[in-house]
Amino acid sequence: MKWIETINLRSAGTPRERIEQKVPRSVSEQDRSRIPVSIRVYRHATLDTDLSIHLLFESPGPEARPSALGQRLASALKEFGLVSHSMWIEQGR
Repeated sequence: MKWIETINLRSAGTPRERIEQKVPRSVSEQDRSRIPVSIRVYRHATLDTDLSIHLLFESPGPEARPSALGQRLASALKEFGLVSHSMWIEQGR
């Protein structure tokens, strides 16, 4: 089963470079029991201060709670603005 965690940041004007420095540090400290298949970072097409991080996981079944990495990223980004953290399960084809 595939599922993703999304961490979205709406910043109040903090330069993107400063925000993006937090991401590699949090990723390097990740919990080895649940390693994402991929980590993608997106920026909003027109708002340079909005960021979306997608953590893709595969497991036999859905997880009941966010990963330690997702929680760490969401916590680290809160100093820059509003953070939304959610989990999404891929629907069958």
